[in-house]
Amino acid sequence: MAKTERGGHSLEDQLAERRRMHAKRQIVQSPQTPPVKKARKESTKWEKEYLQATRNQQIDALASSSGQKRFAFDFADDDDVKIKPEAYMKPNLKPADRTTMRYQNGALRLTRTSGRASNRNAVGWKDIFEKDSIVGMFSNFFFIENDALFRHLPLGHGSRKAEIIIGRDIRYDDQIVTAASSSKTSFNQKEHQDLSRDLAKRYRFMHGPNYEAIYPKATGPVHSKMAAIKYLDSTGDPFLRLLITSCNAMEIDFAGGSNHHFIQDFPALKPGKRRAKNEFGLNLFSHLEELGCPAEFVDSLKTYDFSTASVSLILSHPGTHKDISALGLGRLGQLSSEVIQGFKTKKLQLESCTASVGQLPELWLHQAWHLLTGRPISSIPQQCDSDDDLPPIRIIYPTQTTGDRSTPEAREAASEMGCHANFKTRSKEFQRLFHDYKDKVNGLLTHQKQYLLLHPSSQTPLFLVFGSHNFSKNAFGDITFTKQGGEPRLKLNNFELSVFVKGEDIEGMLAPGSSWEDFVTYRRPAQPYQLHGPVKDRPFSSGAWGAGGFH
Repeated sequence: MAKTERGGHSLEDQLAERRRMHAKRQIVQSPQTPPVKKARKESTKWEKEYLQATRNQQIDALASSSGQKRFAFDFADDDDVKIKPEAYMKPNLKPADRTTMRYQNGALRLTRTSGRASNRNAVGWKDIFEKDSIVGMFSNFFFIENDALFRHLPLGHGSRKAEIIIGRDIRYDDQIVTAASSSKTSFNQKEHQDLSRDLAKRYRFMHGPNYEAIYPKATGPVHSKMAAIKYLDSTGDPFLRLLITSCNAMEIDFAGGSNHHFIQDFPALKPGKRRAKNEFGLNLFSHLEELGCPAEFVDSLKTYDFSTASVSLILSHPGTHKDISALGLGRLGQLSSEVIQGFKTKKLQLESCTASVGQLPELWLHQAWHLLTGRPISSIPQQCDSDDDLPPIRIIYPTQTTGDRSTPEAREAASEMGCHANFKTRSKEFQRLFHDYKDKVNGLLTHQKQYLLLHPSSQTPLFLVFGSHNFSKNAFGDITFTKQGGEPRLKLNNFELSVFVKGEDIEGMLAPGSSWEDFVTYRRPAQPYQLHGPVKDRPFSSGAWGAGGFH
């Protein structure tokens, strides 16, 4: 069986273990659902019969639902149901079910874990997903615990028909086993299309015709974690709530481990106001399109005002890219160069705290530091000497001892943690980059992906970055060079999405009276690994996969 860089364990083994672990938490089929058929022909047969038998009932139910005709259904063939949005921006909603804009200035929030129940900067599911007020949503998460997410959404055959579009990595959808009778970990284009269609029909059958399942095709993980949720305010005006997070859509991430959220509410453009070109909006639209969000939904977002965006976006899209500054590591370097002006680069330090740590070759670390410190793309190093000092980077990651001493619930929540850097065989200088993660809430671990750029003369970080990017080449990109001319290129494997916050803006996005350190979940200064003596520290790896999580 093929080995991968994830600690020598095959992707097939990791997937099997992941499916076993999450089987207990995934939503089960309703009693009305016919028995699962293993053969694809049989599984589509009962779905076809169901759609045929309930065609008129579905149309009648939609037409009479709260007096609304929010969607039209086109039964072009017996196999498929297509949702056609008629009115994205002005759906009717009873005044009692409307909500208010609570995050219009942008908010930085922590997950409401044990030990943070009264923390003013901590939020839970219901603070973000207000089920009775949602009139539309697009989301993408890497892992989804169906029951945990779906209970917060207006789904169901008899529910109010808000358009709910949910994207995820097709390889990690637990329905894949029953829908396709397959344990494959990769699919060609036709297999991906066929399986996506079968899964979408299955979800519509189980959760209602307003559920649209999409599965982006990618060489690596579809790792972005976000939601764009449409609401109406108390006056009936629409607004958009955007969530960008380090959480998978799972209870163990939202409540069991330390994670970060960015949340901002955006109002609709006022009548007659033209949409100005806005970098934040353009990047958001680009990312949603890459994730396969329907064009109609993306177009509907262009009627919101993103001029108030309080952060910048860092995107990663699979492929080899000529414009390095647009994505991944190059984008981070471009944004960093704007905030480090006036500071001596020799005193800068990067503090990285992520749930998964990549192999981190020395050359890649030098290239990353080159861009972070504002030096030009044209002079990115193509090689480094073994005696070159490594950049001043602190990698905050729990030791095996810290992981073993955490609570069983915390270890389950950290089931995707892993360090892939072959720690024992690396140089002492590399090992000295590692510092122990000690959560401020005793016994907790983390699934976060956070970066702080620090300078001794600044009372706040120069920047804060968090979202889905782990500290790895797969997430931020590998710098390659063309054979002719040696032109740099950025090779990306994953879909990723993170936010970049200027240091001067951090405290204004926290609860009043908060310090920027209140958003940091670990105790600072973090202590370096013990590398001498009879017991030497080593990075924690979750026992779930033996080698840890994705990067």
